[in-house]
Parts: sequence; structure tokens; C-alpha cells
Amino acid sequence: MNQTPKPLLKPRRKASGYTFLLCLILATQNLQLRGTPPAQKKIEALAGEAAAEHLIHVVKPQYPAIAKINFIQGTVRLEINVNTKGQVTEAHVLDGEPLLAAAAMEAVRKWLYKPYVLPQGPAAFRTEVAVKFALHPHTLWGKFPPDANSYMEKQVRPPKVISHPQLDPSAATLKLKVLVGAKGEVLDAVSKGQEEPDVEQARQSLQGWKFRPANWGAISVPWYIIVNVPREQSITNQASNSAKH
Repeated sequence: MNQTPKPLLKPRRKASGYTFLLCLILATQNLQLRGTPPAQKKIEALAGEAAAEHLIHVVKPQYPAIAKINFIQGTVRLEINVNTKGQVTEAHVLDGEPLLAAAAMEAVRKWLYKPYVLPQGPAAFRTEVAVKFALHPHTLWGKFPPDANSYMEKQVRPPKVISHPQLDPSAATLKLKVLVGAKGEVLDAVSKGQEEPDVEQARQSLQGWKFRPANWGAISVPWYIIVNVPREQSITNQASNSAKH
């Protein structure tokens, strides 16, 4: 039995051949139009300082209790997407301790910005934000253990993949850093240096994966795990092959 370690988606009449052909052409055009995905609007990239000038509502993150008693502190850097209404639609962790990153993501998704307006109208934008977690030095005579983060890491049993869709061993993959929540859910997944369309597709495919959450003793905690996920082209090929058999 685990013990919690100590902290540090009928014609009415017959149509003539000409009419039928015309209707067929129009119907085909309509199907083609429906099948063509709409062009994605460009998301503007804003520097942190410029984006901060549009920030009108901030929700402070709750400091995780386990992080507090283990003296875990630091800054979480996130990349966020903000829509034309000023709402945060996406948040991805660039850097930060997993316990703090989960709390930061939850809070940042509730932030609100003034709409970013260009000459042609409101525009969505992407920016980076930093959320700082700091403990007040009123204990331990104003001193904190210098190796608290590494000590905590040694006490945590990391997440584990329980199941995932059958993968083709020869398929090209993306290496993703996945933030697994305390219930085994995927909170976030990022990959540095990869094309965004590939990363987004890989994130979607993670919905079919199941994880065992990390544990600090008997308590489940958010933590990172590195996994290889098929690229978009590999996923498409696998789906096509399955349809043929």
C-alpha cells in the first residue's frame, strides 16, 4: 500500500436530360464547396508587452497545496491564442514545473483581453505569457531547500501509457511532451521545432490514448511524459488502409 512521502459532426415530374445534367453539375459543385475546408484566418503574433496592454481581466492561479508543502516555486511560460473577442482559446506550456503548469493553464484560460483591432477589423493573436509562483519566506528562517524541485521529482512515480490506437512501427512520428493530469487526462502536448499542422493533428490523436497518472505516494499529481505520436500523413495512410480491408 502506497504511503504519501514526506513533503520536501421525389421530383414531382421527370426532368429532361439537360435539366438533369445541369442539376448534377450544380450538386457536384456544392459538394466540392462543402468538402473544402474554409481558409484559416491568420493569427497575428504579438510580443508579450503589446499583448499585456490589451489584458483587462486576470485570474490568479491557485497555488497547488502539494507544491507548497514541497517548496516548489518558479515561473511557467505559456503560449496562448486569443480570438477576436479577446477570449483565450488555447494555452500551451512552453516551460515550467508540472504541478505549477497545470494550475497556470487553468487560470490563463479564464483571462480576457480587449479585442486586438487592425485596420481591416478585429484579429486573433498569439502571444507568450509568464505566470510566477513564489512562496513567502516566513518559514525556515527565510530560506528554502535549494534542491526542492529535484527532490520532488525523485519522489514522483511518473505517468505511464496504458493503451493507445494500434500504431504502424514504420510510421513517421512526432515526439511530444505531454502534461498528464491527476485523473490521467491529457492537459497539454507540445513539441518544439515541429510544424503546427502536424502538432495539432498529433494532439487530436492523443484523445484515443489512455494514461495512468503520476503519483506522489498515494496522491495523483500532474506530470510530464514523453511519447511518440504518428504524424498527420501517417494517420491518414493508416485510416485509408483500414478502409480498404
